[in-house]
Amino acid sequence: VLSSQMIRSHQKPGFITHFTKSIVGVAVISALVSGLVLMWLSQAAVVSIDENADSDGVTHNGGSPTTVFISGETGYTFYVQQTNTCVYRKTVDGGDTWSEAVVVDDTNSCQRVAVWYNRWSPGGGSNFILMALQDSDDIWFRTLNVSTDTLGALTNATANSQTGLSFSNGDPPHSITMGSDGDVYIAQADSSGAFVVKCTASCTNSGNWAEAGTTNPLQTSNDFVTLVPLGSTDVMLIRHDISADDNQSKIFDDGGTDEWSGSWSTFDDNAPMNTIMDSAFGAVNDPSTNNIYFVYVADNQSVGTDDDVRSAIYTGTWATGSSPSISDVITNDSKGIIDASISLNRKDQDIYAFYGAQTTPGNVATGNVYYKISTNGMNSWGAEQGPINTSATDIHGVRA
Repeated sequence: VLSSQMIRSHQKPGFITHFTKSIVGVAVISALVSGLVLMWLSQAAVVSIDENADSDGVTHNGGSPTTVFISGETGYTFYVQQTNTCVYRKTVDGGDTWSEAVVVDDTNSCQRVAVWYNRWSPGGGSNFILMALQDSDDIWFRTLNVSTDTLGALTNATANSQTGLSFSNGDPPHSITMGSDGDVYIAQADSSGAFVVKCTASCTNSGNWAEAGTTNPLQTSNDFVTLVPLGSTDVMLIRHDISADDNQSKIFDDGGTDEWSGSWSTFDDNAPMNTIMDSAFGAVNDPSTNNIYFVYVADNQSVGTDDDVRSAIYTGTWATGSSPSISDVITNDSKGIIDASISLNRKDQDIYAFYGAQTTPGNVATGNVYYKISTNGMNSWGAEQGPINTSATDIHGVRA
């Protein structure tokens, strides 16, 4: 079941989704193994979006957005159905009801979806949602014009520069973002191929997609990655290096050297992560300050012993929960923390950190969604709130 809950003050995506084995909907969207549900923080309500979402929970995991709200009432959520078809549904009443599914990739091999709304990038842009759709051997690009709900051409973004790709549902999730100049980037760090591809114009032409830079910043080792835009035309790549348990970043110098920074900037060199959930982290950019806020799960190799949801902020350099000015969301928790996501309210700058956790660690049927709020830029966090779902279940892919 795909379900959701709405927090109407959210900036991106303004909504929490998760996949669970039953129905759950501030807006939080989650996948339950029986469908997609929406959870509303303000109303403690649960709304079923789709009871036929892919029952393989890993297809809903990832560190990139899958839901976009373009206003307090109108939103779109993207996901994989049981037929390995990628679709979206739309709401025009703040998540109370949802449209029929609209197919965006009908190849019957669509495994994951990541999206970006161009107005999340500095400088904004026109009303388009950008999609990166991963199938068994390629990643495809497509746009949705939310002014008219018109889909652009389905375009292969990897055929021009990548060969020998082979993806499965359990492989690391990919990511997509847009720079302030409109350049589009897609990243993947799978064992069959690791790359960041870029398109500067006419992205519906497969030949216009090429590697970003002459030196590939990634290694073929199933690392977890996400992309975010910076205040200039530059773009940041964040990765969790699974071999070293490090969280790191690199910056692409767009319009300057057009290359990646020479070495990784490590902001947490001891962040071991259980692989129950791929990419158990989330990042959000603030176009008004150009800050990057990041939350991530750590120390949960054996879930429920001393699990953390840690914080980091990039303001030109990284600061983490070990810094005097930054606090972690939660540390040494006895619940089994399995996932984390983040959202920013652009109006008042409040930061929301959401996390999925098992009340009985190791028992997947005891999963719940919780959250905390920071009103001072991650300097401190309020009390834990939740669970926001009505009943515990097997939860995947919490998105905020």
